[in-house]
Parts: sequence; structure tokens; C-alpha cells
Amino acid sequence: MLNPKESALVRGWAQGLALHFLATQYNDDQSSVATRRAIERLRARLVEHARQHGHEDWAAALGDSAKAWSRHSDAVLSAIGKIDALVSAKPRLQDAPSQWLPAKLANKLPRARCADFAALFSALEQGGYYWWRAMPKLGATTARAIVQWLAGQEDVFGRVLPAHVLVKPKRRRVPAPAPRLMAPGLDKGKDKGTALVPLHQFAYPEEIVNVMPGELTPTRLDGVDGRNRAPAQGDAFAANDYEAVQRWLSLVADRPHTYRTYRKEGERLLLWAVYQRGKALSSLDVNDG
Repeated sequence: MLNPKESALVRGWAQGLALHFLATQYNDDQSSVATRRAIERLRARLVEHARQHGHEDWAAALGDSAKAWSRHSDAVLSAIGKIDALVSAKPRLQDAPSQWLPAKLANKLPRARCADFAALFSALEQGGYYWWRAMPKLGATTARAIVQWLAGQEDVFGRVLPAHVLVKPKRRRVPAPAPRLMAPGLDKGKDKGTALVPLHQFAYPEEIVNVMPGELTPTRLDGVDGRNRAPAQGDAFAANDYEAVQRWLSLVADRPHTYRTYRKEGERLLLWAVYQRGKALSSLDVNDG
């Protein structure tokens, strides 16, 4: 909490030693004003640490300012000594979280389920990153603060928090729906040329497949297994031709005129590939020119 020089500085002030003496001995010959400010900063640190551990009585003994310490130096020195002892002690698995965690964190933990640190570690390991959702009063912000505190005490407890507690799980990527080139209900028994819908409304039906010349198995026209489809590479991967077109269009989304032109051409190419060539857009090659 305080190094030896800092501890001597605040204790000397509480005992009524003169500022110029304290500055010379413990504050690198700083001015009396600078030394007084340093003492006040140290007092604030002591108060904060006492409150974090739920000891409002110690914080109260240190007062709102170091100015009046000499009037009740015994209480001040006692509070400083207790805080130093608290810092030098180490938590144990059988200790209650309320003995060590800041009061604003410990008060949110249900005592029945987290009677000691061992139980708290078990709750984290079983619940993973979202362990706090099983705790009625606990929110995400408080839970993260508790996990950070525990992570800083791993050497003390001899317990390492598993990765699934520290790392937020990635959501499983769901491919965008493959486009349907025909408006629902209009692709059976009617002129397909009158049933086309805009690109943003496309949704391929799963059954649209085609047998390519020289092949024995049908090829999906949505491009999921297109001949020229690159292997998945992180977030840049497009699961089907519709998604590939959308990603291409996103490159010019900040230029409305260009975007409209590109969308029109992309729609035409997609329709031409499926209805004129009978192939997925991602299966086109130089022979389709």
C-alpha cells in the first residue's frame, strides 16, 4: 500500500512533526507546500483502500483532511497500522469474499452460493464467462470487476482462472440467407421474367440446383459450393453468392450513386448467371463470356 518512505511521511505528520523536517527526511527536499499535498494524496489512498475493504471506521479515523491529524494522532496511527497489516496479509480459499473484496462488490454476491472463495471459484468455472447470470443481484460490470480482482490474486490462491471465464465466447456465425431469385408464389406456372424481385429481396430456395455438363451430381445455384469459392478466411468469408455481392457493395456504401450503379450491375450478373448460364455466380469462368 505505502512504501517505507511514504509510511514514515504520513506517520510523522500524524505525530506533529514539522513540514520542513518531513520534506527533508522523507520527500526529497520538496517544498513544504508540495510535501503537504503529498501527505493529502497519501491520506486519500489510505481512505480509499480502507473503504474498498469495508472498513468505514478506519476511513473515518483518517478524516476528510490530514490537517487535523495531530488532534487525534492515536486513532490515525492505529488506522494506518491496520491498513498496512491488511495489505501484508493474504486471502485464503476458506475466507469469505466480504473479508477481502471491496464492499460494493462483495455485497452483490449471494452469501449462500459464495460463502468462501473456493465456492466463488467453482461458480466461475462452472458458469464460464456468463457465470454472473445465475446470481440475481449481480450485473456484468460488477462481475467483470470481481473476475479482474481474482485474476490479480491467482498466485495467492494458487488457482488459475480458466480461459472460458476470462474470454468472451464468439458467437457462431450464421451465413446470410441465400437469395431467391423468384418472388414467393410466383415461380410456379408463370413467366419467370415477370416474377423477378430486387436484389435486396432475393432468397434462393434450397431446391434450386442444376446438373452441370459432364457432372453427375447437382450443383447448387446459390454458390455455396461454387467452383471458384475461396476457403473460409475469418470475417471476410462469404457463405454464398448473395453474401459475396453484398460484401462487394459494402465497399462503396459511402458513395450512394456508385452503390446504386454497382447494385444494378451485380443484380444483372447474378440473374444472368443463374437463368442464362444455369450456373452459380461463383462458378462462372472464361467460357461463359
